[in-house]
Amino acid sequence: MLNLFFCSSGDFSLYDHVLDHSTAFNVIPRRYTGLGLTELDVYFAMGRGRQSEGVDVPACEMKKW
Repeated sequence: MLNLFFCSSGDFSLYDHVLDHSTAFNVIPRRYTGLGLTELDVYFAMGRGRQSEGVDVPACEMKKW
């Protein structure tokens, strides 16, 4: 039976939960600042890297658990 009494909140991520916490606590490496990117573009650049529009930054190192 479907339970409609609870509303989910905060249980999704656009890319990665650790990356979410890094941006929530403003732990952003300097190589991603000052590039003229929006906050969402910085978020995905940290997760996947970015090589376009004159910007060339690698993704953050990630550990697969």
